Amino acid sequence: MKTDPTLVFVTGAPGSAWSMMSTRLKKSLDYFDLSDEIPGRRYKIPDHHKERYNVNDKDWAGRTHVGVYYGPYHEFGQGFDNIEKNYSKDEFVNECLKPYNGSESHKLIRSHWFAYNLDWIWDNCKGHKLFLVWRDAQASKDWWYNMGGWDIHYPPYTWYENDEKMWNQMQEETKCIEEFAERKNIELFDYTQSWIKDSYPDAKELQYKAEPNFGDQIKLAYVEIT
Repeated sequence: MKTDPTLVFVTGAPGSAWSMMSTRLKKSLDYFDLSDEIPGRRYKIPDHHKERYNVNDKDWAGRTHVGVYYGPYHEFGQGFDNIEKNYSKDEFVNECLKPYNGSESHKLIRSHWFAYNLDWIWDNCKGHKLFLVWRDAQASKDWWYNMGGWDIHYPPYTWYENDEKMWNQMQEETKCIEEFAERKNIELFDYTQSWIKDSYPDAKELQYKAEPNFGDQIKLAYVEIT
C-alpha cells in the first residue's frame, strides 16, 4: 500500500483558470492537505478591477486562489523553470513538500513552469498525479488582464517581465501542454461544473461555483503518472 504523499502537479498558463479548477478539486476531496493555506498566500482582486468583472463578493477570489504556488520569485521552487538542471529527483520532491505539514495524503503542487518540464515530471514522478489545464492563449490573456494583470501580487509574475514576454510565454505554455498531451495520448476533456461530482460521487458540495462567465471552453486532464 502506498503510504508516501501523493503529489498532484498542476500547470496551466496565466489566465487559464488553473487556480480555480485545481482549488475546487482540493476543496472537494477530504484527502487533500490544506496546511499550505496560511495568511499571505491569498489572491485578492485589485479594487479597480472589481467593477469590470462585476465582483460583489470580496471573498470570491480568496476562496478559489489560496495556498502555495511554486516557481521563480516565489517562496518555493525558485529553479522550477528548469527542473532537470536545478534539482535531483529527491531534491525536487523535498522542495515540493516544504510548505506542507498536514497528514492528508495528497499535496497540490502548482507551477506555471511545469508546462516546460512535463516530460521530466512524467519520467521521474511515477505514481504521482498530473493535472493539466488547457485554455486558448488569447482567452487566457484576456482573463488574466481582466483579473488584474500586473496589479496581481499573489502569486507573483515577476519572471514574465513585461507584456510582450507574458504573451509569448502564455502561447508557449499553452502549446507545451497541448503537445505533451498529444505525445502521451492523454485526453483533454471539456470542463463542466459537474466533472468532480461525476468522477467522485462522494465529493463535498462547495458553496462557491467554479463557473464564471467564460465564453470559451476550458479543457482538463487529471491522470496518474505511469
